Amino acid sequence: MKIAEKDEIIKKRIEAFSEKYVNKLPRNEFSKEAWKKCGEFGIIANLLPKEMGGMAESIGDIMKLLKWIGYYFNDNGFVFSICNSLILYLGIFPKMASKKIKEEFGSGIIQGKYVGAYAITEANSGSDAYNMGTSCKVEEDKIVINGSKMYISNGSVADLIVVVAKNAEMGQNRYTAILVKRDDKGVKIGKTIHKMGLESCMMSEITFNNCVVPRNRVIGTIGMGSLVGNMAFDWEKCISFSTHLGKMNRIMNDCIEYANQRKQFGKSIGEYQMISEKIAKMKVAIELGEAYLEKIISIKESGKITFLESSVYKYYVGESYAQLCLDAMQIYGAYGYCKESGIEQEVRDSLGAKIYSGTSEMQLYNIAKLIGVKG
Repeated sequence: MKIAEKDEIIKKRIEAFSEKYVNKLPRNEFSKEAWKKCGEFGIIANLLPKEMGGMAESIGDIMKLLKWIGYYFNDNGFVFSICNSLILYLGIFPKMASKKIKEEFGSGIIQGKYVGAYAITEANSGSDAYNMGTSCKVEEDKIVINGSKMYISNGSVADLIVVVAKNAEMGQNRYTAILVKRDDKGVKIGKTIHKMGLESCMMSEITFNNCVVPRNRVIGTIGMGSLVGNMAFDWEKCISFSTHLGKMNRIMNDCIEYANQRKQFGKSIGEYQMISEKIAKMKVAIELGEAYLEKIISIKESGKITFLESSVYKYYVGESYAQLCLDAMQIYGAYGYCKESGIEQEVRDSLGAKIYSGTSEMQLYNIAKLIGVKG
């Protein structure tokens, strides 16, 4: 079968799945049933490499599938939940998790049994993620964790949580990443934090009170937490913002259809330059985002890191996504401001893209440092 034919079949399957299991979901709660269906349907398997038991042939295939999920899945919060699980299962586990961890949890991940969360952010750290209070003490066969993580996406529903904690006894800037299970003793899941958008991605605080975890659940090795964290940040930007490119494409197509149908002063509003320019700029943003994603895919498939490129990608797509949704609301006018249109939901969901995975301001700061700006 030719690649184009295979892609078309997968695309149609994603569209059919979204209509049956996702697009009719209430947008203010997470559906564990839909998550399990993702496993049964093979969506998770197709998003994971073979070393995790998945079916993905390449990073390019994964990113293509993420764009289709963004395009066809209307529930952006549910899509964001998928992305936050993939930070673990695609971004961290393949290279950093032990064989034992992969064997113990791999099949459950593929089947949609486990929702994942990545916990590094704390209430007082924000963008300064490694200025954390959560600590871990390494003992002979176990690790004891104490502290609290805040604003954790999937926190309310996660089964598996990768926690980054500081090793105070090892000196400054030493951290360890540990896989924690929801039902481990000493884990407390806080109340769901309600947000202005992405509501079905359930966010919460997670507290660890003398949480004891077997030492064999360390990700990487003791003291490698910052490397694990940086890999997670890198993949997070690539994963989440690839779904955003798909969503941007869908909204642009909706705007084209609306602009061609809506009449004002005897002609379609698309004939007015101010409207056509907005839609043309949407196309420019999508094309440039997709072209830059291809660069990232090429670098990743060569085995190199993409810390700089993922920051550029996150900044550009995040800002473009939010602006595109605001422009869509202007095109739709009063109707776009009404809940019935769905556009106001898209606006609320998109604005978070300027904040999560590191604010736009932090991306510019990181880019400057990575290209040699001192200070």
